[in-house]
Amino acid sequence: LERMYCFEDSVDPTRRIVLHAHTLLPWGMRTSHKAKDRARVVTAVNVRQARRAGLRFEQDKQKCFLVPLDKRIKSWELLVRDHKEQELLWRWDVSESYPAGESDRPKVLQRYNQIRKIIKIGEAMPAGAYLASTTCVQTAKVMRGLEAVEYEIIASTAAPIAPPPPPPPPLATPSPH
Repeated sequence: LERMYCFEDSVDPTRRIVLHAHTLLPWGMRTSHKAKDRARVVTAVNVRQARRAGLRFEQDKQKCFLVPLDKRIKSWELLVRDHKEQELLWRWDVSESYPAGESDRPKVLQRYNQIRKIIKIGEAMPAGAYLASTTCVQTAKVMRGLEAVEYEIIASTAAPIAPPPPPPPPLATPSPH
């Protein structure tokens, strides 16, 4: 199961910032869990952007992998096959939680805490924001404003992403005198 959080870009209304939180919960098992509990235990998170394409939003194929950081646990399929999935599981709702397979604690903890904050924003959306979709077309509609949905769990918000800070003023050039 994958949970997708869509955030409007307050600077560019033709763009959405999309955070994907991956879990090991099989899609077919999702209805045996409450919507709010389906993505509490996470394996990986990536981010990408989606751009308006006519009436739809299309996600970029290119994504930025945020976690896990340790190369040894990025291959989740091998860990699951070898019954070592505990090495990559973490909970976004538990302070300082990160996978046992991660190393370099200060850097890792900082990254997981940053992602935890973003997921908390997405999870704080009203219960009606949880939608399960079955097609990419449905997902594109959701990104427009919760009209329908895709093969994953979707959360979408009109809460704007803060614009980037203004660039610093140019450095003064020394006078030739």
